[in-house]
Formats: sequence, C-alpha cells, structure tokens
Amino acid sequence: MKYVMLTYTSREAADAWDAMSDEGRKEEIDRHIEWFRTHGDRILGGEELAYPPQLFTIEQRAGKPLISDGPYPETKEVLGGVIFFEAETLEQAQAIAASWPNLDGPGNRVVLSPGGSTVPG
Repeated sequence: MKYVMLTYTSREAADAWDAMSDEGRKEEIDRHIEWFRTHGDRILGGEELAYPPQLFTIEQRAGKPLISDGPYPETKEVLGGVIFFEAETLEQAQAIAASWPNLDGPGNRVVLSPGGSTVPG
C-alpha cells in the first residue's frame, strides 16, 4: 500500500539548525542520508519544501484570489517535506515514519496518511 508522510519542523528546531556548526549540520544530513538508504527500496518520491520567507498563502476572498506572504511569524511549525513510500502493512508504515531522524528535535513531528491512487499526468 502507498503512504504519504508529511514532515513538520518546529520553529525551535529550525532556529537550532540555523545556530548549528557545520560539523553538526553534516551529522544531521548524514542521519537523513542513512534513513533514505535504509528505506530506499520503499521510497516512491518526495520533496523537501522551502521555509519562510519563501512561502505564500493563497486564499479566495469574495471570489478573487488573495495572495499573501506566509505563513506568518507566529507560525509554530513548518511543513518541511513530503515523502511517498510503500509498506505492506499499516504497522510497517508507522515504524518507517517513527524512524524519521528529525523526530528527536523539539516539537518536530510527522503525519502519516494512506495514499490514494496516482492521478494520471
């Protein structure tokens, strides 16, 4: 079965990354590379997403699109990425998601959802 994992980074963890030494960042990157190597045969795709201030919020107001910078400074977490993968069982999918390296950061989390069928492109 296909699953979608949304990775969220807390503002506190993002600030810690910004303050981290080059060696500390290398260690974090290495942990992620190892995670992808471990689960690579199950990964179907995914993307890391940009952090503010590169994000925009688009809503519709009075029938017209409203585009604004966002999320706003009071945002407590940011959607950091999307990963698509396969697992035989829900329990296996939960174990893969639970092994995401960033979960040990303050306030970080993942959201796991069964994926639907792929839309033809």
